[in-house]
Amino acid sequence: MKSTNKSERTTPFMKVVIVVFAAILVITLMLPSLSALFAPAKEESAQKQSEETSQSAEAENQTPQSAQDVDNVFRPAADALKKRLEEKPDNVALLNDLSSLYFNWGIQLMPFAKDQATLGHMQQVFSTAAETYDKLLGISPSDTVTVDKNLSLFYAGKSDEALKGLEELTKKSPDFASAWANLGMVYETEGRADDAKSAYKKAIEVNKEDNSRVELYAESRLEALEKSNETSASANTTSTK
Repeated sequence: MKSTNKSERTTPFMKVVIVVFAAILVITLMLPSLSALFAPAKEESAQKQSEETSQSAEAENQTPQSAQDVDNVFRPAADALKKRLEEKPDNVALLNDLSSLYFNWGIQLMPFAKDQATLGHMQQVFSTAAETYDKLLGISPSDTVTVDKNLSLFYAGKSDEALKGLEELTKKSPDFASAWANLGMVYETEGRADDAKSAYKKAIEVNKEDNSRVELYAESRLEALEKSNETSASANTTSTK
């Protein structure tokens, strides 16, 4: 289907608003609780266990008031996981935890990405998430992780890469509903409404695993796009009278 011109695409700030809702409903990998992410290995000392337990409690209970607050919670946790990965660089569980942590870090920064500096910082965090997901995929291939990697690229402002990755995934795994739903989101934010509707419909059609979040998101976006079409048609009719 024909895509719109670059000038018709949403701005980075508008994308942040659109994708916050998408991030909540469409993300295919349920993020572990922060306490699980920060849980120390069994062989580590009791003192370190106590320190990381306190850190995870802070992460769960603190309500950030600024991007700096978000960073103050997530950066130490990321540093701790990276240190553990230095000892076990191919550990799938640690790579999964770290990539999920970076993704969640980016999500938490979204409400504060109202200026270029914070937006750039948020995109860098998502870029790091994508890089970490890529390392994980090199060890343990997964369609779910592939979606999360491409979501990270999209939120990092690399929509063309995300679009290509999701299109390739839907060809490789045509019955994976989450890939279609996320592809629809990217199409929609790129101004490709018809392509987005087709992808959302496909997500609903192939949702054999009864993923209610994917179906809810796809249906809600289809409804919104249809209403937008009706409003545009009504406005055009009125203007020609």
